[in-house]
Amino acid sequence: MDAVISEVRRCLELKLYLAALSLALIIPDMCGVTENLGKQMKSYDRYVTWFEKWVAPKYMKFIEANEEDEICFEKKSPYFFTGDACYALRCSFLHEGSSDVKKKGADKGDPEVADYQLRLVFGGSDGYGCNERQYGELKLNEIYDTTINIAHLCENICCGAEKFCEARKNLDSTKQCPVYVDLKDILCRSHAL
Repeated sequence: MDAVISEVRRCLELKLYLAALSLALIIPDMCGVTENLGKQMKSYDRYVTWFEKWVAPKYMKFIEANEEDEICFEKKSPYFFTGDACYALRCSFLHEGSSDVKKKGADKGDPEVADYQLRLVFGGSDGYGCNERQYGELKLNEIYDTTINIAHLCENICCGAEKFCEARKNLDSTKQCPVYVDLKDILCRSHAL
């Protein structure tokens, strides 16, 4: 996990935001598998559960406690960027190269789905809001906008993974296998023997 986190941060330093985002979006998958070893869970469930616990609190809504705020990918969430929204971004971005996110079941004509827009930005801050589209006196629809700074998202995921790994340090009897093997390093070790 340390290698992936380091590479995400290195990509951010080099302003390789798309590469950083690609790597960062797989971290909840990696951590979710570790957290749920031996359990039969769908990828979606592992991802969303892990993200909600370790990252989503960074995206707490900034409203009065007594106000009702439904500006969110998922209604009734205390966060404006949820595990469900991040999973949708992961699928859209990694499989299609797009940040156009839709909730599961979006093809069934759910009006709330079409009204959610996620905007990824370089620079700027995270935030959310709502706009109404009107034609004269007729209100057509509301559009919920969420703006996510790519560097902040990558860093928030990395920090969540570090806290997760620290919390599990004494629990895990197995270590995560590296993604790749450095053949040069192996050859040098074999010659040293």
